[in-house]
Amino acid sequence: MKRLSNPVEKKSRLITFHLALMSFFCYYVAACSSVTPHDNFQLIFGQSVGKSIDADARITNAYTDRLLSTTELPNGHFENKYLWYGACRYFFEIDSQTRIIVSWRFEGTDADCRVNR
Repeated sequence: MKRLSNPVEKKSRLITFHLALMSFFCYYVAACSSVTPHDNFQLIFGQSVGKSIDADARITNAYTDRLLSTTELPNGHFENKYLWYGACRYFFEIDSQTRIIVSWRFEGTDADCRVNR
C-alpha cells in the first residue's frame, strides 16, 4: 500500500472516506424509515402546489370526478374542494390569474386521508 506523504492528499482522502460513510448512513436510515399512509397522503398532495390546475390530474390530483365545489376566496383566488376516501376532503387554492395551485389543505382523519403504497 502506498503511503501518502502529501498532507493535502491525506486530508482529501479522509474527507472522501467520511463523505462515503455519511452517504451510506443516510441511505441506510432512509431505507429503514417508514412512512405512514397519512404521511404519504400529505407528501403526494403537497407536490401539487406550484403546478397548473389545468395539468394532467395524475400530476396534480385535481380529478374532476372528485370535485365537490368551487368557492371564490376574499383574496381573489378560488378554492376547489375534492372528495377523497370516507370523510376526507382536500382543497386546492388556485391563483385565478395564473391558474397555479398555491396551497392545499385537508379535512378528515388520518385513517381517511391516506395513500397506501
